[in-house]
Amino acid sequence: MEFYEYFIGDEALALAKEFKKYFKGFKGKRMKILILILQEDGKLRPLERQFKEFYKVMQDFCDWSIGSRQAINDVKKEHIREEEFEEIRTLLNSVYANL
Repeated sequence: MEFYEYFIGDEALALAKEFKKYFKGFKGKRMKILILILQEDGKLRPLERQFKEFYKVMQDFCDWSIGSRQAINDVKKEHIREEEFEEIRTLLNSVYANL
């Protein structure tokens, strides 16, 4: 399944397709890391309107509580290495730079 196929509705689909090139191939653990980082960064700095909309779509897609203790525990259970986290954070920073 393609990254953008997780989304429903014309607006969500268009938005997801726009960001597809950045997150191509993200599934499972990598998607959870991405969403956790989005939540963390959302608390630290203002997001562009477009990215806020994208993040809302991401939240709607997830069936677990974003940024909650449970989500953090879920990610830890998957034995994520610091390098994986930083790799995705670096990618996310490049996305911010291109907005």
